[in-house]
Amino acid sequence: MKNVLIAHYRPHPSPLLPLPLNVRSSGDYILRAGSETRRGPGAFIQIFWTVDGEGSAQVGRRWLPLPPRSLFLYHPGEPHWLRAEGGKDWHYRWFTLDGPNATAVTDLFGLQRVQPVPSCPATLFSQLHDCLRVASSHGEQRASLIAYRIFLLASSSRLPVISAAQQNVARPLRQALDERFCEAALNISLLSREFHIHRSTLYRIFVRQYGTSPIQYLSWVRLRHALRQLKETSLPVGQIALQSGFADLNYFCKLVKKTTGQTPGQLR
Repeated sequence: MKNVLIAHYRPHPSPLLPLPLNVRSSGDYILRAGSETRRGPGAFIQIFWTVDGEGSAQVGRRWLPLPPRSLFLYHPGEPHWLRAEGGKDWHYRWFTLDGPNATAVTDLFGLQRVQPVPSCPATLFSQLHDCLRVASSHGEQRASLIAYRIFLLASSSRLPVISAAQQNVARPLRQALDERFCEAALNISLLSREFHIHRSTLYRIFVRQYGTSPIQYLSWVRLRHALRQLKETSLPVGQIALQSGFADLNYFCKLVKKTTGQTPGQLR
C-alpha cells in the first residue's frame, strides 16, 4: 500500500503579516510499515506529533526513536529522514513555521527535540488546515493562534499537573489578559491584588498551566494586536501602540523591530 499524505500550504510564498508564529504548511501523513520518507533541508521548523504507531528520525548520524504520543522537531537547515518502525503503519500530524521568529518562539516554549505529549489534538490540526486555505491576513492570524495553542499544549505536558483550584485561577487570569491587554497599567501586581493572590503564586500557577509567564503572554497578545493594526489600518503608530497597551512608544518600536526585523513604518 502507498503512503498517504494530505498537505495544505499557505497560498503565499512569504507571510502577509510578520507574526510571532508564521505557519507555512500543515499535513497528515500515514507512513506505511517498513517505509521511509526523505527530503532536503528547508528554511523552516517542522513539528511532528505522533497519532498512532511509532517511527524514528535521523538527526546527524543518530536515529531517534519516536514512540506513540511523542513530539519531534527538525530545525531549519536540517535534512529530513523519517521511517516507520515496529512493523506497522506510523500516523503523524505535522506543521511548519517560517519567518524570522520561528526559532526564537520555539525556544521560548522550551520544546525538546523529542518529548512526550498528550494525545494528538486532531481538531486543532484540522483547524490549521482550514486556515491555510484562506488567502488573507485573517487566515494567517488564525493559523498563528492555533499554532500557539498547539505549542501551549505540547509545552504544558512537561509541567507538573495542577489542581482544579489552581486551574480556576489560571483560566480567569488568562481571560483577563486576553480581554484587557489594551490597559497599559495592566501588570502582574495589579492582577495579584484583584485576584487576592500573591504575585509569585499567581506567576507560578500560570507558568505551570500554560508554559509561559503571564507577562510574556500579555506581551504576545499586545504585539499580535498591534501588528494586525499596523497591517490593516492607517492609524498613527502612536495611537496603535496605546490601543495595544504600550504606553512607551519608543519601547513599542524597539519591540516591533526586534520581533519582526522591521520598524512599524516599514510594516505598512
